[in-house]
Amino acid sequence: MKHELQASPVYGYYSDLKLEEIMHRTDWMIRKGYLEIEYSDRLPMIVFSDNGQYLLQEGQIK
Repeated sequence: MKHELQASPVYGYYSDLKLEEIMHRTDWMIRKGYLEIEYSDRLPMIVFSDNGQYLLQEGQIK
């Protein structure tokens, strides 16, 4: 893959869920401060916040 997403431990994690459930969970993680929206030019990207990155590294987010 161009961006080597398959190397990410979280890539495809929600592949078994419907889009509505993925959006619900993503919105919840943004509201709780685990994810943030950053912009690259005009394109939004969802990224881990510092807190979310810490929890991921500590194994508390799977």
